[in-house]
Formats: sequence, structure tokens, C-alpha cells
Amino acid sequence: MKTVNCLLCILFCVFLSSITKAQGTYTGCYLPSTNKVYTREPYPPYFLPVSGAVSLSPSYCYWTPTSGPATCTVCTVSITQTCDASGNNCVFTSCNGAQVGIRGTFTMIYCSLDENILLLLLTSGAVALSIIYKEKLSSN
Repeated sequence: MKTVNCLLCILFCVFLSSITKAQGTYTGCYLPSTNKVYTREPYPPYFLPVSGAVSLSPSYCYWTPTSGPATCTVCTVSITQTCDASGNNCVFTSCNGAQVGIRGTFTMIYCSLDENILLLLLTSGAVALSIIYKEKLSSN
């Protein structure tokens, strides 16, 4: 019986670890409408979607915040800026296509429960059989 309980604990740990795998952690502005974290922030608190948007990896379903939250703005079209004659000293003018998001640090969460459903069923079946077996032993 100790072997069965040990096996069940191991299966449960394997199952739990597979559904909580974290892919990556990114700090930036999260937009729920696009399900992306924007990391390029040329003029705080304004973020640009070009070359700084992180999408979810395959088999990862959602972002979970690990710090924050605060509000931020993603300029989905562009940022308008005014620069001096040399083009080096630029000052923020306006945000085009502004969308309000959530500022913080976000982690991708693995959620392929469908791939692990057989393991879940086997584990729960083994636990049920163990309980039934214990009840039969105690009644005799």
C-alpha cells in the first residue's frame, strides 16, 4: 500500500509540474486586447508595439502578473516627437492610437490540461481504488 501511495504522489507531482511550467518573464505593458506584453518604452509611460511586443509561446495560454500592477499606455500607431536640428535630442509630443494597459512583470503560464487528462484520470482512478481498498480492509 505504501508503494501505491508513493506512486500516486510522484504522478501528482509530475502532473502539477507540467501544468505550471513558466516560459518566460517580461516586464512591460500588458494589453488584454492583444494578449501581448510590450517591452519597448522610449518615453515613460508610453510603449511602442514595434520590435518590443512579446506574444505567448505555443502551449502557453495566459499571462500572470508577478509584480505591479499600474497603468501604462501603448501607442499602437506611433509616437510623435519633436527633435532638434541634429536629430539627437527628441522630446515626446503625442501618442497615436493610445490604448491603456497594465504595467508590471508578467510570466507565461503553460496550460495544456488536455495533454495531461489521461494522467489526471489515471491518478484519480488510482486514488479512488486505494480508498475503496482501504474501506474494504477496515470493514473485514
